[in-house]
Amino acid sequence: MRTTPPTAMPAFRGFEESSSDGVVHLGEGIAVCEEQLRAVKWSDYRKLTRGLAAILFSPTELATCSVTGQRWSRAGTATERPVKPALDKAKVQAIISYVTSRFPSVDVSSVKQVLAYKCKENSTALKMKSIRYICDRQDTDTSPRGESEDK
Repeated sequence: MRTTPPTAMPAFRGFEESSSDGVVHLGEGIAVCEEQLRAVKWSDYRKLTRGLAAILFSPTELATCSVTGQRWSRAGTATERPVKPALDKAKVQAIISYVTSRFPSVDVSSVKQVLAYKCKENSTALKMKSIRYICDRQDTDTSPRGESEDK
């Protein structure tokens, strides 16, 4: 006996909120282009959260801000780890609302945790980029000037 396979869920399920101008409203007055949303992976809430964060925030914003703007309880003293400013609250809430509406079994704290990790990754990447830049500048500053390298 041959059975037909179940139909696969579409990769993008957000068209019900899209307007005629190709914009999808996430909530909290935040909207994104339908084309950008199509590029996001929808297989689980983590990928959707990370994709929306990449659309709504610049890498620098993610690197220099935290989800809530509050210090983590085990972060140490103020001199060890300064408090980063919060990401735009409306955008964060729009991501949370949109993700939890698509994945009802996922709680708000899980989405915030994914956002926090995305911020941490961007912060680390920005630090590494600045370290490489400083090292490259030091290498060019210490090289002999006016001498040709093809002696």
